[in-house]
Amino acid sequence: MEIDMKMAAKNFRNLSRQEQEIVREAADSPLLGILSKVFGQEFVESINSFSLRKPQRKMDAEMRQQAARMLMR
Repeated sequence: MEIDMKMAAKNFRNLSRQEQEIVREAADSPLLGILSKVFGQEFVESINSFSLRKPQRKMDAEMRQQAARMLMR
């Protein structure tokens, strides 16, 4: 899999703050280990490069539901 890092970084910056926070939360969770098994380490490293800082807070139930809805699109 080839990842256009410049485009991905631009896309990340264009996310809402809440969406960026969801990515950071995912990067700081067991989900990243599962994604690594599915998509490979390069994919995970790409996600980590965008979410360099820790999430501001853990997702509450509403944020988890929103994240699930976003992933189901």
